[in-house]
Amino acid sequence: MKSRISALITTVSVGVVTVLVAPSAPVDAADDVVPLHVLTPVALPTGLARDAAGTLAAAENAGHAVTFFPPGAVTGTPPSRRIVGAATQLNHPTGVALDADGTTYVVSQEDRLLVFAPGAAGDVAPSHVVPLGKTYGKQLGVAVADDGTVYVSAERAITVLVPDTSGKPVVTRQITGARTRLVRALGITVDGDSLWVANATGRSVLAFDVAAEGDVAPERVIAGATTRLANPAGVVVGPQGRVYVSDSVSLAVAVYPADAAGDVAPVAWLQGANAGFVQPWGIVALEGGAIAVANVTAAGSVKVYATPFPPPPPRPTPVPKAPVVQPPAPKPVVAPGRVTRLKVTGAATHARRVVRWRAPAYDGGARVTGYRIVVKKGKRTLLVRNVGPSRRSFVLRRAALRNGRHVVVVKARNHKHYGRVAVKPFRVRK
Repeated sequence: MKSRISALITTVSVGVVTVLVAPSAPVDAADDVVPLHVLTPVALPTGLARDAAGTLAAAENAGHAVTFFPPGAVTGTPPSRRIVGAATQLNHPTGVALDADGTTYVVSQEDRLLVFAPGAAGDVAPSHVVPLGKTYGKQLGVAVADDGTVYVSAERAITVLVPDTSGKPVVTRQITGARTRLVRALGITVDGDSLWVANATGRSVLAFDVAAEGDVAPERVIAGATTRLANPAGVVVGPQGRVYVSDSVSLAVAVYPADAAGDVAPVAWLQGANAGFVQPWGIVALEGGAIAVANVTAAGSVKVYATPFPPPPPRPTPVPKAPVVQPPAPKPVVAPGRVTRLKVTGAATHARRVVRWRAPAYDGGARVTGYRIVVKKGKRTLLVRNVGPSRRSFVLRRAALRNGRHVVVVKARNHKHYGRVAVKPFRVRK
């Protein structure tokens, strides 16, 4: 008797590739997004690739072809070209990759890597054919790094190839062994120093260092019940380092944070009738965080979805507030200036002499609180008087003075300091 799980899963043969299909679980309606565009025709598209210009390439497993769509393709846009025909040697292709020059790399049922020149179209022979063998299972995915290094995923290994002087990729090393945890590796992608692998039967996503070799453990593993992964088929790293994974059993696309590791929940889960995923496999990131996903059916399609992380709406422009005018800081109080127009009226023989002055031009930052009058003859002080701030004159009696030359000194005062003195000489005759 079949187990409950095996009863829920139907096995569908796609060429030589086995794809597991299961009923989708109910999800939040917010994740059930309608595709922006549906690109056709593509017969059983498995692998999917995109170049820097935005050209999409789909490996047609049933069509024995690679179909290209121009940058910005929308629903109804016909393919810009196809590589198809006997000379191509394409036989149930599963994976496709494009390098910066537009060279196309394809792996297929024949367990070999086919390389096509930039712009190749129609029934054209590959520029290079690299046998890979079946030691580690069938070749299912391919990726190419910016430096031209090619990575091919097999069921239990990753084969690394480097182009020779003729441009032909040559096998240089492999990543394989029990520690790698590779079990039916499908989609593969390179992001910086990391090599990401959709490990289908292992129900996990693995990340290796691009320089890894031999039986080495992955640097990161995304796996466990919380991840909701059932049969990851494709993987790509999108904006902000988020990891997008297509799952052909869950019929969904899971998105994980850039630092995801272990049994971690997805930050987005795209699934449902509106999304219309049918055995999603190849997945690529597009401009603005959008994604394109290959749906593996006889009347297949490549569906384009808007980013599940739209930018927040722009904040309204704040109304500028009227500037707050701060009152100037008070200046420190200093000594007032010298009194002005100091004079002594009356003749030298008069019994009364009047000292007159005017207030200083500068009060030192505080009002004048009074004046000091000092009369001297030589070094001897004859008189000292303080008067109020409103006074502008002072009477000297001849009886208080001596015969000869005198000086009168007047200075203003505020609440902090006396100001500079003003001096006026005068004579007394007795």
